Amino acid sequence: MYLSNNGAGTKVPEPFRTHAGKYLDVDLSIFPVRGKKPLVNWKKWQSKIVGTNTFNRWLAIHPAANIGIATGELSGITVVDSDNPNTTPIELFAIYGETPLVIQTPGGGYHLYYRHNGEGCKRIADKRIDIKGQGGLVVAPESVNSQTGKRYRYYIGDIMEFENLPLMIPQAEAYQCFTNGERNTALYNYLRAEAINCPTVEELRNTADNYNNRNLTPPLDDTEVQKVIKSVWGYKEAGRLFQAGKQSIVLEIDKIKDWMCKYPPALALYVDLKRCHFRSNKTFAIASKGYDKRLGWSDKKVAKARDVLLQYSVIECVHKGGKYKGDVSLYILM
Repeated sequence: MYLSNNGAGTKVPEPFRTHAGKYLDVDLSIFPVRGKKPLVNWKKWQSKIVGTNTFNRWLAIHPAANIGIATGELSGITVVDSDNPNTTPIELFAIYGETPLVIQTPGGGYHLYYRHNGEGCKRIADKRIDIKGQGGLVVAPESVNSQTGKRYRYYIGDIMEFENLPLMIPQAEAYQCFTNGERNTALYNYLRAEAINCPTVEELRNTADNYNNRNLTPPLDDTEVQKVIKSVWGYKEAGRLFQAGKQSIVLEIDKIKDWMCKYPPALALYVDLKRCHFRSNKTFAIASKGYDKRLGWSDKKVAKARDVLLQYSVIECVHKGGKYKGDVSLYILM
């Protein structure tokens, strides 16, 4: 493998410069990646194999890059990517079928290569397995983990086996592709749960990158990842970081402690108003009949709780009713 000097006297491997051409020779669609992230707009290379001029430019610009392979129809491969070092290829063969081409990853996992047969991309989280078919990517052998220095290496077979791959045993979970929206939603829901324990936005970014690279196939572009991070962090700063599937209300104790003890029903009214109206930013009425029916409150109790919220500027009256029948007072949450 060629080595280049990084300017500090340390020589670094150049897997792309040394080995990328071998994969072009067996008709695989390749592109340079850093770690597992494409360094080019790789979606183009899911439908077109790179030409000589572009490939030579990549060699000059990204000699030390890793080698990415577009899985699916163009390259003609589907890969079972297991990142559990405790799962052996023999165990995976029992599920997906034998193959003459198995790669061991720097982390101790395995890539099992099969001939593409219409499979999509799917994460099987409980088994720590990714099915990488149409729309996916995988890092090729001889690529290097820059942090550990370990290589993706041939464990069974070699590059010539790309022409002799068998079909994978059909798996129902393997044929579902992630759409862009599904990947964005998956990352958003994950970060929404994790952000509670992230003290800084930088730590949230690291969490997002790890999840994106390990769990989303193909990974989202950096621009999309940053949009999700910005959205989730904005909710955290606003105190509205709610768990998916649950309705949550943030109560800032320092701001409400004076009046919530003065008249506890005011706190119950406040929580109910937040539950019903905090998303809409619209005006609302406070109907005594509704609270009488649901909570058994008297008109006097509702009025007193309302007045406490008005006194402490928790709500504001924007329309004083009573001028004619059906003219009710309207309020907004502050």
